[in-house]
Amino acid sequence: MDQEDPQHEKIRFRRDEITDLAKLPSACSVPPLGRAVVRRRFRVLGRVFAGLCALVLLAAAGVYVLGASGIGTERLRAEAETAIEKLAGVDVNVTVGAARLTLDGSSFIALQVNDVSLKTADGKPMADIGRVRFGMRLLPLLSGDVRLTSARFSNAHIVVAAMPSGGGDWTAALRNENGLVDPEKVSAAAFASVNDALDAVREDSIRQIDLHNVEFELPDTGLVKRVTVTSATVAQTGTGRMQFSYDADVDGRHATLTATATRDATARRIASLDANIEIEGAGTSGEGGSTEAAPAADGARLGSIALQLSGSEASGDSPSRLAASLSL
Repeated sequence: MDQEDPQHEKIRFRRDEITDLAKLPSACSVPPLGRAVVRRRFRVLGRVFAGLCALVLLAAAGVYVLGASGIGTERLRAEAETAIEKLAGVDVNVTVGAARLTLDGSSFIALQVNDVSLKTADGKPMADIGRVRFGMRLLPLLSGDVRLTSARFSNAHIVVAAMPSGGGDWTAALRNENGLVDPEKVSAAAFASVNDALDAVREDSIRQIDLHNVEFELPDTGLVKRVTVTSATVAQTGTGRMQFSYDADVDGRHATLTATATRDATARRIASLDANIEIEGAGTSGEGGSTEAAPAADGARLGSIALQLSGSEASGDSPSRLAASLSL
């Protein structure tokens, strides 16, 4: 039997008869029920976030009101004086000016005191500090317990000669009976300084100390007369670990220092110490990029200096080790 081939016909749809594929159920990335659940979760998260923001703003407003009203300033002044005396490490007479609570970038809330003065027991001026700011823990403060977490000293002038151990030549402690520098004394002094810094920043107390625009006036008998610290930070980076950075001007010469140290808590010894010190020549940072070296006291000319230190403190039968690499 003969079969005829089917005839194809063109079918034309009107514009209103063509369905948008994106409107079909199969084109939905999230089923309607799932979409509702997601939206509900986002609403809950949004409300929680808004509540936290409201609490933060309320706490900030409370801090501002307390700071402006002066409530409890005597207690704050007493806490500031005690903290400064502990950081000084010697018997000093501390007087502070106005004290108030303020906001802080690192600890959210801080205790700020202005016009701080330190004098020795016999009344000699030791230090004048324009502003001291102590970071505080917020939750203990709500219950009346003041716990400090950081300290920042700004715009200060310190007379080293007024300190108990700062009146003479500080290099004398590093020399032997022949007047020569003793490497063992240098090593002991370096590790002792690192131990003091680790004692200053502890996990249960102040964890970071910052200096900004602090000038140290040294005795006239020494080679260095004045050190101006642009910025310096000593911070605890973990249990028994410390990081130190320093940017200063030493009698017209720019100096930088970066150091890290680790201490064995059981033996109370410095397990590792790494430090990099760079001192530029007096003419290297001036206009025009001059590299002319600065004249020393004896007529010689001193250029840039780079010093690297690494070592560890004595342990048992192993002596202390401090290796130095000097570049001139």
